[in-house]
Amino acid sequence: MPFSMRGYSGAERVDPDNNSYDGSLARLHEIAWRGNRKDLFHPLSIVRDAQPASAELPENPIVLHWDKDSTSFVALLWDSEVSSILVRDEYPNMLRDIIDDAVLGKHKGKDDVNAQPFYNPFYQLPGIKPSATGAILVGSPGIGKSVFLTYVLALRLLAGLTTILQSDGEAVFVLNDEGVFRVPPITRYNQLRRYIPVGTWCLIDSNPLLTEVPPLYLKLYNTCGTLILQAASSRDERIEWMKKAAAPVYTFWMAPWSLGELITGRDLQIWGGQHVRPSESDLMSFSKLYGTSARQVYAYATNPGSYTKRVHKNISKLARKDVVNLLRLGAAAELNDAISHEILVATPCPGDRQTFDLQIATRHLLMMILDQLDSANDQAVDMLYQLLLRDSCTRAGAGYLLEGALLVKFPNGGEWPVTAMKISMKGENTHRHSNNVKPQYLRLGYEGCTVAIANDWIDPAIKKFERLYCHHFSLWEETTLEDGFYIPRPKSQPTFDAFVYDAGSRRATIFQVTVADRHDISAGGLDWLHARGVKLIDLVVVTPPLGGRIVQDIWVANSHRDKLDRVYHLELLDLKECSVAELKQLEEPKEE
Repeated sequence: MPFSMRGYSGAERVDPDNNSYDGSLARLHEIAWRGNRKDLFHPLSIVRDAQPASAELPENPIVLHWDKDSTSFVALLWDSEVSSILVRDEYPNMLRDIIDDAVLGKHKGKDDVNAQPFYNPFYQLPGIKPSATGAILVGSPGIGKSVFLTYVLALRLLAGLTTILQSDGEAVFVLNDEGVFRVPPITRYNQLRRYIPVGTWCLIDSNPLLTEVPPLYLKLYNTCGTLILQAASSRDERIEWMKKAAAPVYTFWMAPWSLGELITGRDLQIWGGQHVRPSESDLMSFSKLYGTSARQVYAYATNPGSYTKRVHKNISKLARKDVVNLLRLGAAAELNDAISHEILVATPCPGDRQTFDLQIATRHLLMMILDQLDSANDQAVDMLYQLLLRDSCTRAGAGYLLEGALLVKFPNGGEWPVTAMKISMKGENTHRHSNNVKPQYLRLGYEGCTVAIANDWIDPAIKKFERLYCHHFSLWEETTLEDGFYIPRPKSQPTFDAFVYDAGSRRATIFQVTVADRHDISAGGLDWLHARGVKLIDLVVVTPPLGGRIVQDIWVANSHRDKLDRVYHLELLDLKECSVAELKQLEEPKEE
C-alpha cells in the first residue's frame, strides 16, 4: 500500500483553479477522478463555411475540455494555444498500440477502437509491470504530441489510476486519489517509490525546459513497474535515455493531420490579434502547398506570404549534397532543423508505428526542390529518384517520380523488358510473384499496334514508335473506350495508375506503379473496365529495381482472379529521360 503523499517531503497539494497551470491540472483531477466521462469529453458541432472545402471530416468528433464551456480558457492548454483538445481519431489508435506493445508485450488486444463510442482502455488494464521501460511518442512539429499526453492523463484519471506528469525542470506533479501534489524534482531513488503503486505511468513532455527524461524514472521501472511515456522530437539529446533502460523502449510515430481535422479543429484555436481565423479555403490552399502541420497551417493560412518567402529562401540554398544530407538525417529520424520541418513529413508505416515513411510533404515542395536541382543538373528527376531509393523509409517518396515518368514517357511509345509473374493461391486472394524467367518485351505504338508483348528485342537501328493518343478518365464518369493511353483524372481514385486500350482486341493493359514489394490490385478498377466492354485485361506492375532476393508480390481477390489475364513485372532502372519540365505538364491534364 503506497504511503500518503501528504507525508512526502516538500509536497504541496494544489487547489483547483483553471487560471494557472498547476490549478488547471488540479481542476482536471477534481472533475475526472473516477468521474463521469461526459463532464470531460463533449461532442463538437462543426461550423462549416458557406463555401466549404472538399474534405472528409471526422465522424462524431469529440473534444476534451473541463470548464463551463468550450470557449473558456484553461491554463494547462495555453502553450498549445487551444481552448479545447480535439480528440483526433489518431489518439485512441495510438494509445491502443502503445498499450499492446509497451505494456502487454506484443500480445495484441482485440479492442476495436472504431467500434466503441468511447475508448478508455485503462478501465480494464491489468495492474502489471509493463513489458517495456517506456514509449516515446514522436512526429512532425505541431502534430499534437503534448496534448496527447493530456488526453492520456484524462483517461487515466477517469479510471482512478495514479499518474506522474513533468514538463520542466522545476516541478513534478503526482496525481492520485488524494489530489494533485506538486513536488520538487526527484533527486534520490528512494524518494518516490514508496508513494506510487505498480502500474503508474510517468508522462514526460520534453521541450527546451526539459530536454531529457530524468534518470531516476528509469529506476522506478524495476521497483514500481512504472511506464515512461515521453512526448518528444527525435533529437538525440531527448531520447538518449532509452539506451540506459533495463527493458526495451519503443518509439511510436504519430500520423499528420488531415485537412478534415484542420477544419474540425479550427474553432478550438485561440484567435485574436495577429492570429486571424482562416477560412476553409485558406486551410485547403495552404495545406496543398505546404502540408498539414497544424501549427504552420493555423499560423500562416490567412497570410502565407512570409512563410512562402522563408521556404523559398531555404530551398534556394539546396545543392545535391544538401539533399543527400537532409534525406540521410531524416532516414535516421533526425528531423531537427527548420528546413526538414518545412519540407519533410514522417508518417507511421501501416500496421507498425515503430517504423515510418519519410516523404516530401507536398507536390508543390517537391517541384520546388526539383527546380532547384534542375538549375545545376539536367537529370534532376533521376538524381532525386536515386537518392530516395537509397533507404527503405524514403523509398515511398520515389513513387511519385516513378508514376510521373510513366505518365510522361509511356504515351510516347517505346519498348521495355518485362517478365511474366508466377501465379499462386493464398487464402482469399490470388497472388502473382516476380521471378527471373526469360524477359519478354512490352511494345507501345509499334507498327500500327497500340500495345503488344513480344519475345524478341527490336533492333535499335530500326526502332520507330508512334505516340499514343492520350485520354483522361474517372471512375465516376461515363466513358466510351477508344485506342490510346488513359490517365486517371483524380489521382486519389481507387484504381490503377494508367492503362492502354486496344479497341480491336478489346484488351486493356493496366499499369500499376509501386515502390513497395507488396501491392493489392483494385477490384473496383477491374469492374469498371469490364463494365465498359473490355474483354481481356493484362497487368504490368512497374517498380524500381528490386535488388537482392526481394520478390514482388501482387494480389487480387479470388472473386476477381478470372478478370486478369496476363501479369508482368517491369523494372525502371532510372528516370534519366524524364525532365522536370515534363513532370510539370502533368499538373494540367490535356487531351492530345
